Amino acid sequence: MSNALERRAAAWINTEPEIVNDPYPLWADLREHCPIVHEPGHGVWLVTRYEDCRTIARDADTWSSVLAAMGPIRGEHLPAVEAMRAHVDQVCRGKEVQGTAGDLIDAALRDQTDRLQHNDPPDYGRYRSLISRWFTPKRVADLEPMVRETAIALIEQFPASGQVEFLGAFAGPLPGSIIADLLDVPLANRQDFIEWDNVIAGNTRLVEDRLASRKHEDRRQRVLDWMADAIAQRRREPGTDLISLLVSSELEPGEYVTDRHAQGIAFTFHVGGQETTSKLFTSAMRLLAEDPELQATLRTEPQLIPAFVEEALRIQSPTQGLFRVARVDTEVNGTQFPAGALVQLVWGSANRDEAVFGAPDRIDLARPNIRSHLAFGHGIHLCPGNHLARLEAVVAFEELLARTDDLVLATSNTLEYMASHIMRGVRRLDLEIQLP
Repeated sequence: MSNALERRAAAWINTEPEIVNDPYPLWADLREHCPIVHEPGHGVWLVTRYEDCRTIARDADTWSSVLAAMGPIRGEHLPAVEAMRAHVDQVCRGKEVQGTAGDLIDAALRDQTDRLQHNDPPDYGRYRSLISRWFTPKRVADLEPMVRETAIALIEQFPASGQVEFLGAFAGPLPGSIIADLLDVPLANRQDFIEWDNVIAGNTRLVEDRLASRKHEDRRQRVLDWMADAIAQRRREPGTDLISLLVSSELEPGEYVTDRHAQGIAFTFHVGGQETTSKLFTSAMRLLAEDPELQATLRTEPQLIPAFVEEALRIQSPTQGLFRVARVDTEVNGTQFPAGALVQLVWGSANRDEAVFGAPDRIDLARPNIRSHLAFGHGIHLCPGNHLARLEAVVAFEELLARTDDLVLATSNTLEYMASHIMRGVRRLDLEIQLP
């Protein structure tokens, strides 16, 4: 690999703006010249081709998800790096982390190891089955009236001037409101939930950045405290919400989800359901606002909106990549990985792989394999909320296009993307909306 590609790969992991704002030229160069690249500054392997990502994602026996949404730590934090490596070393051997390393990892992964995406089999399958009962296609379809009513209410609040900051006015509140409804969050607590989601949506950086920042700790703690209280209350008086489902369902005869795991799964649902969907909305809206012809097509042929949502997911994947850890020495497509190797499955690159998607940088509403993208992951960790995210996006753009005459980017936009090597989304999106 050339030094230039090395530097650009490092810039991605370091969340440097010139790469984060537009990573796709880097992904194309890596797919062509070095599809599995070892970035030496952090020791991360970037996996950029579609089939290689699928191979690793579906092999949970070889590849652990314990650090799925965490990733590497910058070199100036070597003590934490060594602790993380010690943790990985223990995971690979099935042992509990002891001593100082264990204490550091407990801090680094606080509220993380009990989140669904960081679980491995066999426990993962048991917890996943609980969530899957909620997110069946039928149950999700039954939510359409609620989603549509919420979307319409938000659109009706757009200012008469037609100028709107789309993330704050619609893309954040719509999924946030739906998640709050499904968790049965009281109105008095909902602002904390939505504002906390907006905070983390803008700060999904390296793990030590999140550990160092205490600015929003109070709000985060209020969210967790509410969840703890709700879990206790639902155990006494189960309802029909997701938390009630978690605490009242048996993993095995006589065995129920612990409070800690219920809180972790609910927190995952709360964060994932808001963060990824809001990024899908802003990315899809930018695509529409920059393409008058596409916008006109969808206005006259709204039956194509589901296809547009799939292409938006593929071409601007909200989750650009998640991480896996090799449990043992292994090999993928000729590349040798030692036990403990940390790899990022770069969904954002895989979804533009020329070997799978013809003209991958172009939106094609008639693409024959339009749902073959990896925007929701692959394998056992396929996002359990993917049906809900799709429903919300389709309904959102049906209503946005039906209730406006034109959508264009405001000249005030800087189109600055959030500093993250995991998620992709603009910090704000200013629109000029022509209302009927």
